[in-house]
Amino acid sequence: MILKLQALIGFCVLGFCSEMVPAAVILIPAGTTSTRYSYAGNQTPIWSGGTLLALENDSTPSPSIKVFGRDGQQLTNLVLTIPQAEVIAVRGFARGDSGLVVACGRAIDGQGRQVAFLALFPPNAGALTVVALKDYYAELPAIAPDGTIWTVGYEPARQSKADIIRHFDVNGKIVGSLIPADTFASVLVLADAHNQFAASANRLAFFAPSAGRYIELSLDGKVTADIKTGALGQREKVYSFALTNEGRAFFTTQDPTPPRHRNLYLLDTRSGQLTAIAMPGGLIELHGADGSNLVGRTGDGREFAFFSVQDSH
Repeated sequence: MILKLQALIGFCVLGFCSEMVPAAVILIPAGTTSTRYSYAGNQTPIWSGGTLLALENDSTPSPSIKVFGRDGQQLTNLVLTIPQAEVIAVRGFARGDSGLVVACGRAIDGQGRQVAFLALFPPNAGALTVVALKDYYAELPAIAPDGTIWTVGYEPARQSKADIIRHFDVNGKIVGSLIPADTFASVLVLADAHNQFAASANRLAFFAPSAGRYIELSLDGKVTADIKTGALGQREKVYSFALTNEGRAFFTTQDPTPPRHRNLYLLDTRSGQLTAIAMPGGLIELHGADGSNLVGRTGDGREFAFFSVQDSH
């Protein structure tokens, strides 16, 4: 079955309607997989490095990341522990094509002291490495095709001008940085839980919805796009994001209060315009992109499905 979704670039916000320009994409359902994982009460899983990653027991002494394969079977359960940490708050996590899994966040000891960290779970059940990040609070990680690690974060000093995007090698050693923090109105924007960061085969993308800003990087660390994005509805919050190998950026939103409407958007990475798209085939929310496909939650919350994205022309 082929679903042709006619979308309109533009929408109404607080009584103002932008110009409607017809656009069309074709989403081709490419299979559904069931898991034994329950979404209830847990953070939205992400699709990363060809697997589904689900965080459990966050903000405890030992949060874990469950890894599921394409067939829905659990591949492993990665438990994060840090000496003397009584609370480990995970802010973001990702997996690379090699099987490397990374997580970042804050570790807090019994006296309330905290340190930002980058944790690396190597493939094939190798030993966990935890890197202390000192003054840099990493919020979101992504792993490039070459296995190197990129993060978005901030230094909490109010007037900090430090770069927000950091580049680490496969061992967690920093090798570069870019985008000064003072190009944003406040560091609070960089701490927003609704920010999104992803890697594809040929680029990285950071989307800060509350700032209305989308930044795209080449894999060698050059800024290739830095644009203002269209406005969302007043109550809409971004909960998931997908970046395909063709450079298409999609995201899903939800109203934080009942009836909790969900919406799917295509973000034009050249103009910043947003295209609202009808949710296809039982899609509830995105988990990420798998090459040219979208991956998202469907059904009763124990299923995920693949959707191939193609031009209608």
